[in-house]
This record gives sequence, structure tokens and C-alpha cells, in this order.
Amino acid sequence: MATIDTSVPTASGRRRMAFVSALLLASSALVAPALAQQAPAVGEAFATRFSGTTEITLGDGSRLVLIDEDGVVASAIDIRNPGFTADGRHWANEPQHLAVTAAEVGQVFGIAISDDDEPSIYLTATSAFGLHRFEDGSDWLPGQFGEGGSGAVYVLNPDNGYAPEIFTIIELDGRENSGAALGNIAFDRAFGQLFVSDLETGMIHRVALDGTQIDRFDHGTQGRISFLDVASGANQALAAIAFDPDSTAALFDCADGAGAPADFSLTPACWNVADFRRRVWGLAVHTDPVTDETRLHYSVSGGDPLGAADWATAGDDAKNAIWSIGLDANGGFDATDVRREFILPAFGTATEGARVVPDIAISPEGDMLVAERGGMRNLGLDKPQPFAQPNAARVLSYVHAENGSWAPQGRYDVGFDDRRNVGAPWLRANAAGGVDFGHGYDGTGAVDPDRPYDTAWMSGDFLCSPSGACVDPATGQRTNTDEVHGLQGTRVAETSEILPGGATGPYPASGDPYPANGPLASYLIDLDTNVTQAGAAIRLQALKHDASKIGDVEVVRGGGTPTPSVPQPQGYDLDIDKSGPLQCLGGTRCDFTITLTNRGPGAFTGPVYLWDFMQPNQAPLSGATGGNWSCYDLGTGIQCLNPGLSLGVGQSTSFTLSVNIPSRYPSDVMTNCIAIQWLYDETGAIDELAIQSALTLLGYDLGTVDGVFGPRSRAALTQFQQDNGLPATGEIDESTIALLYPGMIGIAGDLDASNDEDCHDVTTDRPQPVHSKWNSHLKVGSPHNKVQSHLKIGSPHNKVQSHLKVGSPHNKVQSHLKVGSPHNKVQSHLKVGSPHNKVQSHLKAGSIIHNKNESHLKVGSPHNKIQSHQKAGSIIHNKNESHLKTGSPHNKIQSHNKQGSTIHEKNASHLKT
Repeated sequence: MATIDTSVPTASGRRRMAFVSALLLASSALVAPALAQQAPAVGEAFATRFSGTTEITLGDGSRLVLIDEDGVVASAIDIRNPGFTADGRHWANEPQHLAVTAAEVGQVFGIAISDDDEPSIYLTATSAFGLHRFEDGSDWLPGQFGEGGSGAVYVLNPDNGYAPEIFTIIELDGRENSGAALGNIAFDRAFGQLFVSDLETGMIHRVALDGTQIDRFDHGTQGRISFLDVASGANQALAAIAFDPDSTAALFDCADGAGAPADFSLTPACWNVADFRRRVWGLAVHTDPVTDETRLHYSVSGGDPLGAADWATAGDDAKNAIWSIGLDANGGFDATDVRREFILPAFGTATEGARVVPDIAISPEGDMLVAERGGMRNLGLDKPQPFAQPNAARVLSYVHAENGSWAPQGRYDVGFDDRRNVGAPWLRANAAGGVDFGHGYDGTGAVDPDRPYDTAWMSGDFLCSPSGACVDPATGQRTNTDEVHGLQGTRVAETSEILPGGATGPYPASGDPYPANGPLASYLIDLDTNVTQAGAAIRLQALKHDASKIGDVEVVRGGGTPTPSVPQPQGYDLDIDKSGPLQCLGGTRCDFTITLTNRGPGAFTGPVYLWDFMQPNQAPLSGATGGNWSCYDLGTGIQCLNPGLSLGVGQSTSFTLSVNIPSRYPSDVMTNCIAIQWLYDETGAIDELAIQSALTLLGYDLGTVDGVFGPRSRAALTQFQQDNGLPATGEIDESTIALLYPGMIGIAGDLDASNDEDCHDVTTDRPQPVHSKWNSHLKVGSPHNKVQSHLKIGSPHNKVQSHLKVGSPHNKVQSHLKVGSPHNKVQSHLKVGSPHNKVQSHLKAGSIIHNKNESHLKVGSPHNKIQSHQKAGSIIHNKNESHLKTGSPHNKIQSHNKQGSTIHEKNASHLKT
């Protein structure tokens, strides 16, 4: 293609271009009216993209590259029935309809969809795909903006047969947008209104559903001057950054950084984009289901300098961040309630590239998706990857914790390209800036209407390409090199670490730097039409390189405007029960039934960790069956977990835990106890001893795990933070805690700690009349059952006063948790809510087998969070490969039952006659 001359055109050139522009603008006004189209259905997606280009040949033989006005800029994609399970292939025949062209609305990016049964769809004018003017600067190229100009919001609704029309034109006190256009748009279900961000002024506009602009919020002068910094918990203030209403896009006097004349279209610094400290883009409204508080969350995209001279020295202002503002009882802005929720983590390169945050999505349950996009640019309509820096943008996952903060949960791999041709970190970071939640799918690839927030749909580049092949369904191998740029649908739970260890070392000679689990469990859609009506592949489309030309994505939610919420009961009480046989002889398998019951008053949803241990000696794990439970033998105990348990009030779940009783068990009675493990203590604090334990388990050398967080502990924590892409502060913050205790952030225990532990005794040789089930624990019909004894309110035989029998020397005071003993509740195993649980304690510091090289989260190891600790049925978390390797100092001799222990021996404990 011909290269556009960026120098100032000659007089004859200006005349020629003026004539051409006049002809093109005249023809662009002759747009045929759109025909009525079918409404999008609940579960379908709507996506935006650049319309593409076309060429004309001028009289002198030169060619002029123009925007394709007939090209599609938005359409509905029916993602409800792929017909196959997500496996990393290119879904080439996805149905599309409701196409919108550049001739109708110009280039658009942001999308909002109402919750009506026949929803309205709102689209915002954009500069995300560059600003394009004629060479002589006389006007915008046809197809750049629609009739409403750079401040327009368009609507497709059932009243006009989904033909696009102007909904409103965003202005600032009569001042029109001069070119930078709008950011994004969000529908507010709670109050039935819209919010629109303006990329030129930095304002957030509140708009009624009839198009009336109600009011606005100025982050630069209202948000920055007084806010709560959630990370520090302190109220802070930053200098106000105001918008100059006299400023305008430098259409005719654009200059580069040195002051030389520059092509406006190719120089984003001339577009009058808002100052990086007040550049609001992504928007999302969330109503907290517990507090019923509604907040507008918004991104401040400070990570793209766009020529700002003071950007390099601006500190946190030069980073992308998520902020929020409370909405009052009428849905208006409450400028006294502004929060900086979090700053996005570093990307991992030595020099951070430019990136922005165009979109946010939040589920009703409090899961947040944050979509990045490469920094704004325009290399020219005829150049590859012209509109955004490629391979430099992520989709990040956060969860709303009970303390009101947002805790990081991980990152989604977007596409198969891992930057091998760009440079480390070897991340699959190909996000295009759009994200939303969609329905889950059943085993046949059909949408599951009961799981409306189970899939993360994200827009992306290089989902499949020669630089990152996807799966060929005919062979199951990653050999398909089609150019796929569009949408990726990945199960919400399928996240990776923010910066995997394998992403930072040398690129491997063979294989991937780290597993491609996310893309291999995803649907990949190219937004072009890739098959004929007869179903034949259009091979030319497989070669079309559309990187940086993909926009936003939203999923049709439906459901109507919700009625005011009814206050729901808060809190839950998980009651654990262990039962089993009276006798388990040495050399046999013994089965125990574990039952968890939610006593209410509220429902429980979240991960559950259990710790099962035996006295006086452990019996090795045989297996676990029933439910979504996984159990691992750690030598001194057995850890069981359910990564996503949901229990309504009164509901129970049970599974069977089996152990092999050694042929020569050292006691004729074995006590088997199980306890629920929580992260926080009663005050809500994280125990420093727990942080030390976790760091030691991960292979960081901090010396003695003693609860004293000294210089060595802080150095180990700093190294852990650095290794995981977090700010290396050496301070215990929520981002760090979320990685040390994945899945447990914000779960602060239940309402009644007294039923979080239960024990069951079996005889291993001959029945013991004093300590048998008939005379003691839980036999049905026995006066010593759970209803009448162990946990009954006011019973003298409760956990506080005894373990097994009233007056027995085997009570908590005298035995298991002896006062003053280093093995007591305060300092060790079963403190209610303590993060110092057996999994994170018993494995003695200094174990040569439980270090970073051989175990938990080794950089690049397949034994990471995703594939091990929380994955149900993990086959790599076994004794041979991890915790209890023969020869480890982490054995029984040095742990639970050390010979000579005065606090855990038969005489002081188990009731042996």
C-alpha cells in the first residue's frame, strides 16, 4: 500500500485532497436506512471492532487508504451453543447478527446493555482505533465518527427495530468534544440510569434513560482532593488536576515533542486526551449484596503518558488504578465517599510499556474483572497493529473481601501468543480492553442458564496465530495458525498467577514457559465472518491480521429492573461432625465419615480447608470419596479441601476419609480429630506466625518460625513479593496475603467456633470400656450423643470442659491443649480462626523436601496453585513428589509425636487404662 506522507501538503495537494474529501463526505451522507433486526437474546454477546479499510486510486495513479464505511463496527454474537466443550480451538462458525456499520455510527468502542427483556444497546464514539483525517486536515475521514460526532452515544432498541440512532451527545456546559471522543459506558441496574466517561475532559456523566444528562463527577478536582486509600486504610489527598475548557484537539497546529510540525492523525499527544491523572475510562456499577450499598467503580488510566512531560516522575499517578464513588439514595454522586480501591500490579518488564484500562465488569457476588489494552497510538490505516501496543495487556481477577477491599485472584491468559517474539515476561497478555461475565456451559457445549456468571468473556488479539498456534480439533494438537482476533471465553475459575515463575526465566528450548491451561479450556472467536453460508471455510479470513482492531464486549443479561432488595441474614455457622467404627485393627483400612452442616442464619459459599489428625500417631491416608473433596497426606496430618462449597441454611455435605491403620499401632486407642481451618483470628488480624509458616513452606529462608517478624522475615517477604510481581515493600498487605492463602481472603470464620472441631476414637487392639464409643462419643441412642452432650448449650460435657468424659483426665486443660504448653490453642493447632493451621505449621522450617525447588510454588513448576493445592483430584500433590519424601526431617520423629514429649504422651493424654 502507498505510504501516507506525513509532511505538510503542497497547495496543489491540499486542493486535490479537498476535492476528494468533498466527494467522499457527500457520498457518506447517502446512507440507506437500516432494516429492522432481531433483538439480542439473553446469553448472547455484543462486541465492537474497527470497521476495516478500503482503497481508491486517484487520477495520478496514487492510492488512498480510507476507512471502510461498509465495514461492521459492532454485532451480536450468539455464544449460547458452541456444540463442543471449550478446548482451545478456533470456533469458526459462530452465528452473528444485528450488524452495525461505520456508515451508521462511525467507530465505536464502549457498550452498555439494559436489563429489559428486549434490551437497549448503547455504543460510544471512540478514538481507540485512532483518529483519522484527510491529509490536508480539512475534515475527519468518512467513517471516523457518525452523525453525532466525537461525543455521541448511539442506541439500538426495539422501538426502532434496532436501527442505530443518536441517544445523546455528551457535552461540557455547551462545549463539544473536539476529537478524543468518549471512553466507556455502564448501565446501572440499581437506579435505571447510565454513566459515560469522556476521554477528553475526564468527566463521568450521569445520564437518564431518555438521554438527559443529569449531572457529572470530576475525578480530577473532586475525587483526588479527598479519598480513602483502601490499601493503607488512610484518608489521603492529592493535588487537584483540572480540565481546561479552552483546550482543544490540535487539528491544524499539531507538533511533536521537539516542536516540529507533525501529522495530527499519527500523533495522539495532539488529540487532547485528558491528563493521565484524570483520564477516566472503564466503568462498572456494583451493589454490595450484604450492605446494599451501590458504588460506581471507574478506572483512571494513568499508565499511558501520551507525551506528558511529568509522567516519568509522577509515582503512583503514572499507574493504572481502580477507584470508586458511592451513589446516594437517588443514584447521584456522593463526592464525600471516594475510594482508591487498588493500583494494578506491575506487568513484569524492566521498562513498563504503556497500557490503559478501558473496561471493568463486576458480578453480583463480588467478582471483578479488569481489562487492560495497550497504549493508544495510530501508526496509519495501512500498518499492522496500528492502534494499540500489542502483547502488553492483561485481564485481571479480583474478589470483594468481607472487609470491603478487592483482593487479587489471578490473571487470565489471553490467547496462545506468549511474547516469544517480543521478549520476557513470557505472558499470554493479548487483551484488547473488553470484558464481561457470561453463562457457564454443560458437557455438550450448551449454555447453562443456572450459571450466569461462570465464564469470563474478554476481547483479545493473537488468540490464535502463527506466533501462538491453537488447537486443531481433528488432531487435538496445537497446530492451527489461523489469525484469530476477537473474543475468548474462559471459565472464571481458570486463572493463572499474575506473574508465573516460568514467565521470567530463559525461554525454554521446547514446550511452554508455563502451562497454557486457560486458553486450552477456552472458546476462541474471530469477529470476522470465517465461513460461507454453506459452512465452507473462507481461507482469506484466516490470513487477516486484525490485532489492535478489537474493541469491547458485553453479554446480554436481561431480567428486568430488580425490586428493592430485602435484608438477608448475615453470617453462617459450619458444624463439623466425624463418625466411624468402634474398632479398627492394625493392618486394616478404617473409614470415617466427615459431615459439614450449615446451621445458618445465612448461606455459605467459598473454599473450605479441613485438617485431620490422629493421636498418638498418624495413620497414612488411604483415600477420600464423595463430594468435591481432595485430601493430601502430609505426614503429621491430612489436609482436605473443597475449593467451592455452597451450603444453604440446614444443608449438609459428607465425604468418606479412609486411613490405613499400621499393623503395630503404638496404642490400643486412636483418637481421630478434624477441624475447620480459618484465615483470620477473632480480631480480624492476620497472625505473623502464619505468614512466616507460609513463606517457609514456599521455600523462603527466614530462620525460626517464631511469630517474631524480624529482619530475616521481612527480607523473605520482600523476596516473595518481588518474585510474584507485587510491590516489594516487606509489609503484609492484602495482595500478599491473597497469594499466600489463595481462596481464603475475606473469609473470617463462622459465627460459632465451638463446633468447628470434632473427634472420634477407635480401638486398635481390644475394646476399652472406659474410652469406647458406647460409653463415650457419638453412638446413636447413647446418652453421650452430640445432641445431649458434646455441643449442647449448657451441657457440662462440652468442648470447653472436656474432650470425652466428665471428670476425665483427658480434657483440654490437662491434655491436648495444656495451659503453658507450647502445644496449646493460642500457640498452635486448633485456635479458632487461626491462620496457623497444621498445613502451614507442622512442616518444620528447614525441611529439605518442602522447599521452592521441590514443592509448592516453584517458578515454572507444574506444582503451582492452579494445578495443585486447590485443584480437585490433583495427582501431583502426592507423598512421593511433595510433602513427605523419605528422608525428610519433616517426619514424625521431629514433629507431632517426638519421643519424650511431655505434653502429648499416653500418660498425660488418651485415657489408656
